[in-house]
Amino acid sequence: MTTYVEVAVKEIVLRNDADMLTVINQLYQKIKLWLKLEHKNIVPLWGVADGFGSLAALVSPWLENGALTGYIHCEHRMLSYNKKFALLDNVAQGLQYFHSQSIVHGDLSGICAH
Repeated sequence: MTTYVEVAVKEIVLRNDADMLTVINQLYQKIKLWLKLEHKNIVPLWGVADGFGSLAALVSPWLENGALTGYIHCEHRMLSYNKKFALLDNVAQGLQYFHSQSIVHGDLSGICAH
């Protein structure tokens, strides 16, 4: 029996001026770190895939509601203040977990919180 699971695949696109060796090193470090993270408010990294460009692509669970900014943009009128504050609390808990692991998230946004 075959089971299918929807996933998100994030392709890493190189800038024209990027040093390939530096980018590969940074990507390797990011993958190694992300694979160790385990928290209910952090999207897990399930693995990597090739065939999506010159670098490995990152594979994580598909989130039905998408990135946080898109979800809030589409649902903001339907979300109660309690739900909005709950979302904010979830983001804060995830960020606190990062800090407890000595990780500083350099580009925190709803787009990254997928």
